[in-house]
Amino acid sequence: MEKESCLEVSWVKTLQWLNKTTDESFGYRQWFYQTCTEFGFYQTCEDSSCPFSRMMTLQSQTQLCSLLFNIPQYTLSANIDFTNQYYGGDQPQTHRVLYVNGDIDPWMPLSVVRNGTGEDKQRAVLIQGSAHCADMNSLRPSDRTSLKQGRVSAWLKSAALEYRD
Repeated sequence: MEKESCLEVSWVKTLQWLNKTTDESFGYRQWFYQTCTEFGFYQTCEDSSCPFSRMMTLQSQTQLCSLLFNIPQYTLSANIDFTNQYYGGDQPQTHRVLYVNGDIDPWMPLSVVRNGTGEDKQRAVLIQGSAHCADMNSLRPSDRTSLKQGRVSAWLKSAALEYRD
């Protein structure tokens, strides 16, 4: 069993860490920037059923935009609206794009979950009993049948064969 250090939960230390542009915080800073400028995918925990800290409010998350990137909070809605209009929201006009979701993924409501029409009609895959990015993990004997059937790699192989024909 590996020993891990305690998780730092100080707001000030979190801001310091997110302000670093080194490999140490790689991905997180970029994710917050993209959230502030395009997505609005804020993780909060404000209702009584949430098992985590109630300090993760929408206000605390959107405040990061101004503190980290000097992006005013009043611009966030317009940023998100532009992205949804430009890319089509949950009904994008895409070609050969697969949207994979697990039905217990907290990000699922923000994704494309309905199949389209025409050429790209089979673009949404919903994997029962699966969570965020589980379909991209290595195969394990303990994987649910639904996960095995919904793996992206299988779809990509079939799409590659179809494309060659």
